[in-house]
Amino acid sequence: MIYTYVYRIIVLIITLNIKNMAKNKGPRVQITTECIECKKNINKKGVSRYITSKNRRNTTEKLELKKYCRFCNAHTIHREIK
Repeated sequence: MIYTYVYRIIVLIITLNIKNMAKNKGPRVQITTECIECKKNINKKGVSRYITSKNRRNTTEKLELKKYCRFCNAHTIHREIK
């Protein structure tokens, strides 16, 4: 009798985990933006990169944000690379 209750609890836990795994993550995706001024100039030490998220349903084209670049020491346009 105790085994049947334990078995039912185990089956319930397994079904709940399967339902949670099947859910879609949604329209938000994580993207990386990169400074376009640093990418053009090969004499720089590095390239400024930021990680952000966007809604792929509302914004289908590549995202461009104006962010601070520590290598250019100015606010420049950062374009989505991934």
